[in-house]
Amino acid sequence: MEIGQEGENYYILYGYTTSTGDLGTIMYVYAAGTKTQIDCDGSCDNPGETCRERYIFNPPSAECTCQSKNCKMTVTKLD
Repeated sequence: MEIGQEGENYYILYGYTTSTGDLGTIMYVYAAGTKTQIDCDGSCDNPGETCRERYIFNPPSAECTCQSKNCKMTVTKLD
């Protein structure tokens, strides 16, 4: 688990293992009064990279850690 905070904004990045043994991550962000789930899934073109979530506080944005057509981000606004 990784936690980042700047002022009242924060994120939590969870790591998990699936039932098939694959490793994954999912991120939850609370910023500007909004709760969001960020999920990057897939593979990277470079073998040393992983397709996972990254949050940038200023300006507020989320991205996947690699640029690849196989690494896709899903953003879900939570209530």
